[in-house]
Amino acid sequence: ANNILHIGDNKKSDAEVAQKLGFKTVLYEQVALQFLATHQAIRVFRKQTMGQLDSSILVAIFAYRWQQERCGVVAKSNYWQNLGFKYAGPIAYGYTRYIKNIAEENKYNNILFVARDGYTLQRIFNSLTSDIRNSYVYAPRFLNLICTLDYDDKHIFDCPCIVEYYSLKNAKFNEIVSEANLTTNNDYDLFIKQHIDLLSNFSAKEMKRYRNYINHFVNENDNILSVDSITASFSSQNLIQKALNKNITGIYWAVNPSVGLKYPPHSYCFAETFKTKIKSRDDNTIFTKNWNFMEFLFSSPEYPIQGISEDKKPIYKNNPDEYEILRAKIYPSISDAAVDFALDVKDLFKGNNIYLQFEALVKLVNAFVDYPSPQDIEYMQQIQWAWDPKASNYIPLFVGEYSLIDYVLHPLKTKKSIGKQIWKSKFQKFFFYMFFYRKLKDRKSLVLFGTTFYDKICTPTLETRKFFWNLFQYKKDKVHNKKQLFILNKKVYSCTAKKHLYLEQKDAIKIIDAISLHVQRIVTTAILHQKTFSEFKNTNKNKNVVLIGGGPTVNAFSPIPNAVYVGLNRAFLYDKVHFNYLFAIDKIGIEKYYDEFIKYDCTKFIGDQNITKDYQIPQSYGIDDKSVRRYKTTSNCLPNKFAVDIDTEALANSCTVSLQAMQFILFTNPKRIYVVGIDCTAASRQYFVGEGYDTSTRGENLKNNDRMQVTDWKRLKNFVAMYFPETEIYIVNPIGLKGIFKDVYTKSFLDKHPEIDASSVEILDNGKVD
Repeated sequence: ANNILHIGDNKKSDAEVAQKLGFKTVLYEQVALQFLATHQAIRVFRKQTMGQLDSSILVAIFAYRWQQERCGVVAKSNYWQNLGFKYAGPIAYGYTRYIKNIAEENKYNNILFVARDGYTLQRIFNSLTSDIRNSYVYAPRFLNLICTLDYDDKHIFDCPCIVEYYSLKNAKFNEIVSEANLTTNNDYDLFIKQHIDLLSNFSAKEMKRYRNYINHFVNENDNILSVDSITASFSSQNLIQKALNKNITGIYWAVNPSVGLKYPPHSYCFAETFKTKIKSRDDNTIFTKNWNFMEFLFSSPEYPIQGISEDKKPIYKNNPDEYEILRAKIYPSISDAAVDFALDVKDLFKGNNIYLQFEALVKLVNAFVDYPSPQDIEYMQQIQWAWDPKASNYIPLFVGEYSLIDYVLHPLKTKKSIGKQIWKSKFQKFFFYMFFYRKLKDRKSLVLFGTTFYDKICTPTLETRKFFWNLFQYKKDKVHNKKQLFILNKKVYSCTAKKHLYLEQKDAIKIIDAISLHVQRIVTTAILHQKTFSEFKNTNKNKNVVLIGGGPTVNAFSPIPNAVYVGLNRAFLYDKVHFNYLFAIDKIGIEKYYDEFIKYDCTKFIGDQNITKDYQIPQSYGIDDKSVRRYKTTSNCLPNKFAVDIDTEALANSCTVSLQAMQFILFTNPKRIYVVGIDCTAASRQYFVGEGYDTSTRGENLKNNDRMQVTDWKRLKNFVAMYFPETEIYIVNPIGLKGIFKDVYTKSFLDKHPEIDASSVEILDNGKVD
């Protein structure tokens, strides 16, 4: 046996069992696990859909293609091909499978895939070897407007494009429009109603041209199914129906219910395979967290069209915007990769169909939106999306680009624009959070780099204005040909014509150093915490979480079944439960138990104390252990406020690590939190196991620490009431924290404390409160 080397990817059979038989072993990590380790969004998606067959299939297909590329079996994909394979492919395949089923079950013999959203859908549909006749047709909202003048009072923002279109087509009508001096949408709406007869004649000619176009794709007795992605007013279906003078059936990914319109006869909605009724356009479990991204994936490499020519060809927009040119350049890669996904499915499953549920597809897209990689942000910064019928108004798809002039000359406008983005680059996050001006009634404050420079209840006075003027001043000395920068009235540098830079005062250096330290802490914390905490957001929804400290009341606690356990420092010595997470930040808390702490089988969080070597847990502790996660606090650098978004913010510091653990637990959004062994008894050196901490060398006032701990827990109560009011928090067998949250007692604790009236308190029994 000792001459055999056994290689495999199963921890038990290929490693443990083989080693017992005397084999030498190499445990090769499963390809799917290797893939998930390097793809955070897919890893989060897998956790959210654990136990679902379709998500297992998706991850396996992604990992299979990833391994093929690594081994050189297929060419390595670029960014847009990866995006097409992992996101456009699954959603287009899943939706197309639904379309094919509906068409075959209801005997539709002609399918019209509506441009541009139907481009990749048609390509994948035809890869599924269906014999149903199908065509790619144009029926955008813009054409419906000019052919039917079909808009309602809720869509008067569509009116200008109708008037402007016919104004360009007819010189006399253009004169009428010019004399009308139209400015607002209401002006255009009233103008259309006043000239409805003339516009109806124009639209009738456009409809005749469109009718000749669409009749080219259908026969008189066809049973027609039109395919689109999303609709609010069924404009494409209505346009085709009016042109053909017959009812057709529409099929959609989702239908926007906000306008209150009823479905036309015989319409289908893929979303309703998941939810029986769509209630809100804001429901991201149907429309995803960024529908514009969905339409980008459902797009085509064509430019927007302005009409249909007499020879039945689309008339593309003249001088397309740079964003359209870029999209047309990159989209073929996305579409080709989406088709590759469908072909891989066909090959891997030998022609058998797989069914991807609507719910899983939406979660896949939402995971991408929530957990972008730096590469995602870099590439998506190029993409903007047109939201209007004329394709003339563009907004960032996820994240925009700004010039240095925007940041320097228009900081407030740029900050506001960045705030509306779904994603932010690292520099944009820094810029967005580095300052804000706050005004509440008559209170005004300026916060810069996390420090409040000015906060006062007053009306603006000359002194107030002078303060803001003198915060930063840039002066030109024309006499001496110099440029000077002042911070808080202190000259920081003076630049001559030769651009020589020199510092004037020591105070200015201190200011710059302090600002640099704040900025560094903000930026590095945001980057680190994305890796440390992002995957845990909302993971304990509807669960019970138990936080266990080192106080003596732990001995009177009976474990709560099926709960998630979080331990502090040496709490892992409590062997009646297995901890899911451990927290430590103070060196003295785990110094004597370091080896056991690191070896404990769970995720460990070790914080940056940022004080002195007597407190700091060395960076080398657990540096090679993948289960150790590092985090930063506000200590000695930032305002000591509790963090909501701990995946980008520093955790509030305290003389107890329990407060940092609580910020993490709240981030996971549990239903209940049970706090055990946070007794605030450090001064009396009482612990449930082991010796008390020897803090004599640090000169600490333990009584003061206990008081500060109670004060910070009271601050936490206000924080919870504001941000997590639905989370129930129970203090089990309270001593120092009594009366802050809900107090509950165990029977064993009450037996040892007859002075407590058991009939007047709530009892915790097997996880239930009586």
